[in-house]
Amino acid sequence: MIQGLTNSASGLLHQGQRLRASAHNSANTTTPEERAVRLRVRGQEQSGGVASHTETGALSDAVRESVTHIDSAQAFGANVRAVQTQDEMLGTLLDLEV
Repeated sequence: MIQGLTNSASGLLHQGQRLRASAHNSANTTTPEERAVRLRVRGQEQSGGVASHTETGALSDAVRESVTHIDSAQAFGANVRAVQTQDEMLGTLLDLEV
């Protein structure tokens, strides 16, 4: 159960970074000297979850960033619901009388 919380927490952190990168890219779509920020993700085998790092790339467009923003917001919400479910399960487990 703790592993699930760790995975959800790392997912929340990643989606937060992804939302920040998307906001940066959206704000700078018309700035020629500003490079787009991309997040790369890899799984962590020892602790579970995801790890992300940023890279710069070519300029981005508004449509791509809108889709990225919507996708990240939905994934963030899914991770929040997973944490809530695990919290409820842990509460139920602690309420059991032996």
